[in-house]
Amino acid sequence: MRHIGRILWVALALSVLVQPATAQDRRFAVRLGVVASSPTSDTVVGGVSAELGTAFGGEFNFEWYINKHLGLEASVAFATDTDIESSDDTTVVSGISVLPATIGLNAHVIRSENVDWSFGLVAGVIRWGDFNFQSGGGSGSNKIDSSGVFGAQTSIDIAIGSNDRWGVNIGIKYLKAELEPEDPAFPAVKVDPLHLRAMAVFRF
Repeated sequence: MRHIGRILWVALALSVLVQPATAQDRRFAVRLGVVASSPTSDTVVGGVSAELGTAFGGEFNFEWYINKHLGLEASVAFATDTDIESSDDTTVVSGISVLPATIGLNAHVIRSENVDWSFGLVAGVIRWGDFNFQSGGGSGSNKIDSSGVFGAQTSIDIAIGSNDRWGVNIGIKYLKAELEPEDPAFPAVKVDPLHLRAMAVFRF
């Protein structure tokens, strides 16, 4: 009987230690999906306005849940084939790629097995690709300096079915940034992109 009692105590302890994890017990989340990057600002030079067009691409992010209500997130996105559009149609700049890399601190206001809603602050850098341009019958290319960014975001994870490990994510991220060509003949263009994303989520 004494041995049976010990076995029962060990079994009880193990059942507590290996009980199924809840959403709050998940320590990490990986998200992968598509993103659309649209400008919210433009620049006016000599009465002519210029703004970056909408770009499409993908995003990957990894989040570590520090505790139930705080998460530290690292994110990298890539969008390309966008244009700079000018109001007088005399200058066409095309083929710019946008690669923002950010780190953010998220506050998880609602976090359950089925729904995880958060908002946070982010900071990082945007790497712009080279671009080609046509202006006044001529053409050429130019490089763009990388620029620091900061902003805010909000997103929601929705579990698929009864499995809280897998889900979908819908999110919005706003970044304060401008495009700065190395050639001083070209003015900086305010971009302040708004990223809309739809992603798959795996929490573990």
